[in-house]
Amino acid sequence: MILKPSEAERFLFRPLADGDELDVDAAWHMDASDRLSVWRSRHIGYVLQHGGLLPYLTVRRNIELSRRLLGLSLGNVAEELAARLGIEQQLDKLPAALSVGQRQRAAIARALAHDPPIVIADEPTAAVDPLNAQRITRLLARLADERNVTLIVASHAHELVRNAGFTLVTHEIEHVDDVSMSVRVSSRAKAAA
Repeated sequence: MILKPSEAERFLFRPLADGDELDVDAAWHMDASDRLSVWRSRHIGYVLQHGGLLPYLTVRRNIELSRRLLGLSLGNVAEELAARLGIEQQLDKLPAALSVGQRQRAAIARALAHDPPIVIADEPTAAVDPLNAQRITRLLARLADERNVTLIVASHAHELVRNAGFTLVTHEIEHVDDVSMSVRVSSRAKAAA
């Protein structure tokens, strides 16, 4: 919902089974980028490849940021998520004082803090060692499951995500002719976590 669809008859986004829906294509045609922004900020959490934490905010403030922007109560969400992710001792530090793994766990906490129904994680463990990658992936999967979050992870580490219990969906793009392309999508059953 950040880029305008190149072509669509209809592009419905319904993040909650019993909630409202948004026709993304229609919103783009009506130049309603503010409406798209509100829907993204409320319904989607992001974990970027290299954390994406704001360097001038403490870990606590980074985790609380989405809740503050949405006008939600802060409660103990930062403390609870930090404790679950093993970074509770890092809450009052700036991101630069953390290891790469700690920054990724803080980014996961930030993505989950406002209770979005969807979290998109882009290569969330690409910058950490294999042992921490496994730990972080399993923690992310467990937290998403506990919080009833649809988790979409983009990763080249297929074995890692498969071992964490994710359904693996792959795609191939093939050129049919010089103008058009076809996309083939396949999925594999969820592995035992």
